[in-house]
Amino acid sequence: MDELFDPTLYNNDESQLMEIKRCVEVALLCTQCDRPDRPPMEDVLHMLRGLKELPTPKKPSYILRPFTKQTVVNLELSAVYTERRVIES
Repeated sequence: MDELFDPTLYNNDESQLMEIKRCVEVALLCTQCDRPDRPPMEDVLHMLRGLKELPTPKKPSYILRPFTKQTVVNLELSAVYTERRVIES
């Protein structure tokens, strides 16, 4: 994973690189396709602070199954529903 990051981002400081990696890994956990696989916000905060061990994210669904027209429609409907809930709150 080290080769993914530009060394100028962390000035070859290993602790900064570890922090960047932790943030990316937590982001991957938060973007899991299935809601039950995503961590609750309290766990996210603990993981970002290094107070909780990070579980291994599952493979993204777009790797496991190909997108179909129905998948795209479902994603669009999900986005509309989420947007509506945010606006109505």
